[in-house]
Amino acid sequence: MFKGRNYYEGVYQYNLDQFLSAYIELLGGKVYPETQIGGGRIDLMVMYNRKEYLIEIKANIIKYEYEIAKRQIKEYIKRKGLKEGWLIIYSNTIKDFEYITEGENGIKLHIWFIKTNFENPSKAK
Repeated sequence: MFKGRNYYEGVYQYNLDQFLSAYIELLGGKVYPETQIGGGRIDLMVMYNRKEYLIEIKANIIKYEYEIAKRQIKEYIKRKGLKEGWLIIYSNTIKDFEYITEGENGIKLHIWFIKTNFENPSKAK
């Protein structure tokens, strides 16, 4: 749905919020956007089964912004006393979807790279 457009981060956040909410609420959980955490706001906080899940979202960032985003989500995780969090990066420059994990000082990051630039099927070779 994002093909060929360069959206602001908020558009991706809203769409992920709606997608997650549809499933989490069926299971008795809740998704909270822009939740205050120790002096900042996490993009999405999922509450499910008495557990919190923190999600930070970025769009079309470059290398140094990627490092800043990782530090940001790690700080939110520390401030909430959690052990893991999710960083979702929407990008029109990556070749394919990718999922990696990184661990440091007892904190695990789940990092998803979401491709947003697709070739139009009518122009596919």
